[in-house]
Formats: sequence, structure tokens, C-alpha cells
Amino acid sequence: MPLRYYQNGIVSATSQACAKHKRVIMQAPPGAGKTYISYEIIKRHLKKGMFNRVLVSTHRKELFEQTAKYFDQPATLQAGDKIKPIHGTAPVLMTMIETLKRRDFAKLGKFTLAVFDEAHRADFNKILDTLPADTYVIGATATPLSSSKKHPLKDKYNSIVSEVSIPELISDGYLASPIHHKAEFDDTGLRTRGGEFTSETQIEKIQFSNIVDMWKQEAAGKKTLVFNVNKKHTIEVDRKFKEAGISSTHLLSGDADRTAKLDAFRTGDITILNNCEIATTGFDVPGIECVIVNRATQSLPLWLQMPGRGSRIAPGKDSFIILDLGGNIDRHGMWHLQRDWKDIFNNPPKPGENPAPMKSCPECDAILYGGARECQFCGYTFPSPAEQERQDVIGYLQKVGHDDVIGKSVDQLSVDELIALERSGKYKPSYIWRILRTRGREDLQKYAEIKDYKNGWVYRQMKMGAGFKNYRVTV
Repeated sequence: MPLRYYQNGIVSATSQACAKHKRVIMQAPPGAGKTYISYEIIKRHLKKGMFNRVLVSTHRKELFEQTAKYFDQPATLQAGDKIKPIHGTAPVLMTMIETLKRRDFAKLGKFTLAVFDEAHRADFNKILDTLPADTYVIGATATPLSSSKKHPLKDKYNSIVSEVSIPELISDGYLASPIHHKAEFDDTGLRTRGGEFTSETQIEKIQFSNIVDMWKQEAAGKKTLVFNVNKKHTIEVDRKFKEAGISSTHLLSGDADRTAKLDAFRTGDITILNNCEIATTGFDVPGIECVIVNRATQSLPLWLQMPGRGSRIAPGKDSFIILDLGGNIDRHGMWHLQRDWKDIFNNPPKPGENPAPMKSCPECDAILYGGARECQFCGYTFPSPAEQERQDVIGYLQKVGHDDVIGKSVDQLSVDELIALERSGKYKPSYIWRILRTRGREDLQKYAEIKDYKNGWVYRQMKMGAGFKNYRVTV
């Protein structure tokens, strides 16, 4: 499998940084292919010297399995295994970090390169402190912010490589484009413990009773991954979806039928998969079309990891929906915000510090950067300050032009009449769109032409659910 252009750039930059600094953080966005990039670096390192040996360590079973598939029969050290001679001589040794921490590291021999996946986790610190100073170390992560405030990554690594951003990968078609929606969330009174909001106070704030209605409105029928507060909350939200007649299940640590649930979710037999923090890293289901973050977090890495599960591209999928019910967009900024990871690595910010200003599109309710002049999802053009001032003065003109439809049912209205009704402010655009989706592509296309929307808008509408409540237009 050939490397993509940016993957080649990351391999070269990381190799050069290691030669100079020894210990390097390799930052790349979710979905950029960090595992394959690491494999390419390891392969080249082994070719350089017949005595070179590589230690590869991850913190989760899924990551371990994803990494292992790239190598031809690597030596593995797993829970319950005793150290054997092969573990001290194999060119590549793969192990889970918890297993490694419980073994006599000296018996594993000398390594010339160590690669840690999800290196922002504090789990790796013990092994980092054990490795000789002349061992090359690469810490791969999408979010180079240490999970331990006492031990920032810049104290463990000497440099960082950050060659490509989420916006670049979206622009180049390697990641799906996110469509953000958020619910109002008041975090007043939320208590923290260990730098994170407590489950108890989150449960009091999260209004999971209407999560089903919100999903139906924005993502009905779409393959959806839901992140909840804790196990009890996960089970409760799962029950809410099932009571509404929607195929749903929940994934908890230690589930005996974990594989069966994941398979059902991948194949589409299950539409909603609920979890708390099981599916944050190493969870690769490209067909996910919606991610609901049904919790609040102080952690920027966790916030980026959760929606990132929906960012993989797939046939017929070029975008995905993020429903934020926990105030995380306001706290941390939008998922695909351009972030200067080199600066963050050297100057770790406080959680939620300086998120970019945002605004909602009045046509489709998507959340956009504060400076956006055009909605990238529906094509709406925001008025200039001068135009806005003029609209504020003569805004009542927008309510003119629908007298001739009074008394009619909305299902009887033409596309032009529906647009006039929408512009009057009587009904939201999302309601008008449901009417048009029910009618089909021809009316959607006509609406898009009148509104000067892009073809992608029609495509996305066709993939969404149809059906609407019929009303008779009154004054």
C-alpha cells in the first residue's frame, strides 16, 4: 500500500527529528493513518541495521490488533505470558503497556527504537523513564497533550513533528467533513475531580430524555455512535432508543458479546451504538455517519477523539454529523478547528482555553467559524455588516409575499410558495426541507437552484429521512 503524500512527509520529518532529538512526538489527526506511518518508519529502521530491534506498545486491544496485522509474525507479549527467549531477541516485540509495566523490562534485551501509540497517555511514563538515553523513541498521537498535568509531554520528549492538519485532510478528501450541531448546555455547578467533570454532576445536567428527538431531527436513520457519561447512563440512553423503536445496543467493558455487537453495528443491523469511553481510540468503523457526544469533558484530547470516530471516509460518505449535547464546542472549539500543535506541545493550554468564535447558519443550523461568509453545507451567504444593518432596518420586508397561501395545507404548496413561507419566518428551513425530501429529488433540485445551493446539499438531503407533519397555513 503506497504512502499518501502527507504520510511520506511525516515519515521523513519524523526520521530527521529522531536523528537530531532522539525522542519525538509524531502528531497526526485521527484517520491520518498513524499506525501505517509507524509501520513504515519501523520497516526502514530495521533495514538500516541487522541488530536493530523495535519495541511497539499500545494501551488498547483494538490498537494492538491493528498494529500487529502489518508485521509478519511479530513476537508478542500478552497478559499471562511468561518472558521467553524470543521476547529478548525478536526484531519486533509487540505488547500492551499494562503487560509491559508488570514484567522485568531488563529481560527483554536492548531496543534501538520504541514506538508508543496514543503517547499522550501517562501509562507510558514508567517505560519511558526506563529506556536508555540512546534509544530512539517515537510517541504517536493525534492530541499531544499529556493526560497528566504533572508530566507534560515536553518533559518526556524533545521535539514534535506535526505535518498535516484536519482541515487539510478534509480539503484533500482523506477525511469526511463534519457538520456540527449543539444543544444549549449550562455547565454552572459542574464539579471536577482529577481535572474532569464528575459523573454525578454531569448526569444532573445532561438532558438525555430528548436525545432521541434530537437524533431524529438531525440524523434519523444514520449509523450513530453515542458517547455517554458512564455505564449507567449508557444503559439508560440505550433503553430510550429501543423504546422509540430504533435498533440500538450498548457496549461496556467486559461484554462477552462485544464482537457480535460490533459486527452488527458495522453491517447495519444495529443503528445506534452506545458507550462511554470504550470506542475512543482504535475504533475503526468508516461507515459511522453521526457521533453524539452526550457528555461534557474538560479534556481536549477526549473531545477530539470522540467525534474523530466519524471522520473516516467511506463509499457514498463525504460528511458526518456531530451532535454535541455537553457544551464541548463552546469549551474547546469545533472538532476540525485549525490547531497549532507545536505551540500546544510547548505551551499546554488549560482545558477549553480560547476556543474560536462560532455562529450558526440561519438556513441549516450548522455551526460555523465566526468569520465565515458562506455556509459550506447549504451555501447560505452571510450579509456584510452594511447589508446586515440595512436588513435590520427593513427586515419586515422578509415577511411579505405569503398572503396568497393562507388557508392552504403545506403539502399543496409549490416550491416557490414554500420558499416564500420560509422567508416569512413562519417555519424553519429544516421543516421546509423535510417537505421537499418527501417529494423527492426534483423539488429539492428546484429549491437548491432558487437558493443557489450547491449540488452537495441535494445529495445530503436525499440521504436524510423524509416525512413531515402537515399544517394549514394561517396568518
